[in-house]
Amino acid sequence: MRAGVRLGIDVGSVRVGVARSDPSGVLATPVATLSRDEAHGTDIARIAQLVAEWGVIEVVVGLPRGLSGHEGDAALAARKYAVVIARRVRPVSVRVVDERLSTVTAQRSLREAGVKVTDVAAYTGSPESFREVVEGCFVPVLIAGGEMMGTDEEILEMVKGAVAAGAAGVSIGRNVFQHKSPTEIVRAISRIVHGSSN
Repeated sequence: MRAGVRLGIDVGSVRVGVARSDPSGVLATPVATLSRDEAHGTDIARIAQLVAEWGVIEVVVGLPRGLSGHEGDAALAARKYAVVIARRVRPVSVRVVDERLSTVTAQRSLREAGVKVTDVAAYTGSPESFREVVEGCFVPVLIAGGEMMGTDEEILEMVKGAVAAGAAGVSIGRNVFQHKSPTEIVRAISRIVHGSSN
C-alpha cells in the first residue's frame, strides 16, 4: 500500500463522519462530524479543505451494504456523495469501500498483533437468541449498531435486549451520528449499558 494520509468518510443522511489515517494507513482517528449541506455544499467544501491541508493521497467512502450484499438507499447516497467529492478534490482519488466486514477485519488485525479484543456481533433480534451468541464467546461481546433504524425506541430496545442477554456494551455508528440529537441518544444508550435505566 502506498504511504500517505487517507481520509475516511462515513456518509449519513444528516451527518458525515470524517477520519484521518496516519501516513502508514494503519491507524485512523476521527477528526470531524459535519452536517450534511446539500443546499450549499459546506460539508464537501470542508472535506476538500482537509484534503488540501493534510496532503491526502486518497479519500475512502464507506459503502453501507447489507450483509447479503444488497445496496439500499444509504449505499446509493454514499456512491453519489463519493462522486461529488471526487469532482471537488480531483486529482486525488476517491473510492468506495464495502464496510460490511470492516469490524471483522480490524479485529483480525488486532488479534494477529497480539491484542485481546472484544467480539462485536449484530443483534439477533431477541434477548433469548442473542444470549446464545454471548454464551458462545470467550471474551466480552459488544453489539454492532447495524443498519439505520427508524426510531429511538428501536435503537434502545436493541440495546436493552442485548444487555439483558449479557452483552458488555455497544459499538454504534450511524444510529448515533445520524441521529437528530447524538448527545441525547448516547446518554440514553449509556444509561441502559451502565444500568441506570430500564
